[in-house]
Amino acid sequence: MGHDVVRINYLGDWGTQFGILTRGFQLLGNKTKLEMEPIQHLYEVYVNATKLINEDEEVLKESREQFRLLENDDETVKQLWRTFRELSIEDLNKTYQRLGVSFDCYEGESTYHKDVAQVYDILRELGLLKSKEDGTTTVDFQHKNGLREVVLRKSDGTSLYLSRDIATAINRMKNHTFDKMFYVVENGQSDHFIALFDILKKMGYSWANNLHHVKFGRIRGMSTRKGSVVFLRDILDEARTLTIEAMKESPNTRVSLDELEDIGDVLGVASVLINDMRARRFQEFDFSWSKAIQTKGNSGVFLLYVHARLCSLEENCGISMNLECDLSVLVEPEAQDLIYQLARYEDIFVSAYSELQPNTIVQYLFVLEIGRAHV
Repeated sequence: MGHDVVRINYLGDWGTQFGILTRGFQLLGNKTKLEMEPIQHLYEVYVNATKLINEDEEVLKESREQFRLLENDDETVKQLWRTFRELSIEDLNKTYQRLGVSFDCYEGESTYHKDVAQVYDILRELGLLKSKEDGTTTVDFQHKNGLREVVLRKSDGTSLYLSRDIATAINRMKNHTFDKMFYVVENGQSDHFIALFDILKKMGYSWANNLHHVKFGRIRGMSTRKGSVVFLRDILDEARTLTIEAMKESPNTRVSLDELEDIGDVLGVASVLINDMRARRFQEFDFSWSKAIQTKGNSGVFLLYVHARLCSLEENCGISMNLECDLSVLVEPEAQDLIYQLARYEDIFVSAYSELQPNTIVQYLFVLEIGRAHV
C-alpha cells in the first residue's frame, strides 16, 4: 500500500518470570540441552521451577531476588539471561524462515527497561502516580467500564510489563516518528492495551491516538502426537509428516522420494497458515488436522494444487499470454463470472487492508479456486 513499514518482533524477555527461569536453571538446568533445544529446555525448566515454588516459598523469594539483580545489572545473572535470549532468538528464526517471515529488528521488554524510571518521574510530576500502603505504585486509567487502577511498580521496586511498554512506546516514537503503530497481540491482552493507550494520552502524547491493538483469537485444540503442550515448530513438523503420509498414499502424487521432505514442508506450512487465516482475525476456532491438510476444498494444499495446475496449463498450452486480446468473445457465463471475480482483486486488497483482515484475501482465493480455476 506504499507505506514504509518497520516490522518489530517484540519479545517478552524481562520480568519476574526470568527470575524464575534463571533460578530454575541454576537448580535444574542442563547446558547441553540448552544449546541443543533452547526453547524446549527453557520451557521444561520453567515448568519444574514453578512446581518448586509451589512446594517451597523460599524458591519464590530467590527467584524474585534474581529478577531484582537482573534489573540492577548484576553481570552473573545478566550473562545467563543473555544466553537464554540469544539462543531463543536463534531457534525462533529457524521457524520464522520456514514460515517466510522476517523482521527488521528485534526488541524486547528489556530494550528500554532503564527508561522506566523516567516514566515514573513524568507520571509523578503530573500527579498521576499513587503510592500504596503495600509498597506498590499504581496509576488510574479509563476503561470502558469506568476508572480502573493498575500497578506499575511492585513493592520490591521492580517494574511491570505495562511500565516497560510505556517506555517502549515513547522510545519508538523517538526512533521511528511513526504515523501509526500496530500491536498484533491476542484478544486476552485487550485490557492491557486500553491501559497503555490511556496512560500515554494522560502523559500528553497526542500520537497515542494512532496506536492500535490488532487482536487475534486463540486456536483451541491444537496438539501433536507428542502431547498437548504445543510449540509452533512441532505443529509445522507434524503438518509436514501428515502431508508426506498423504502424498505417499495418493496414486496421483508425482514427486520423487528425494523431493518429498521439502515439498511436504511447503505444503504442510501452507496448510497451517491458510487454516489459521481462513477465519476472521479475532475469531477463536477449534483446530482440526483433517481440515488443515485436506487436499480438496478450502485448504492451503488445494490452493497450491490449483496454482501449480494453472502454471502447468500456461506453460504447456502452446499460446503466449496477450493482454491486448479481444475480451468481447468471452460470452460464456463461466468466463464472464471469472472476469468479474478477477476484477474484484483491487477492492479485495483494499478491504483487507482497511479492516486488517487477512481472511478477506484467503476467502477471495477460495472463491477463485472453486470452479473458476477449472474453466
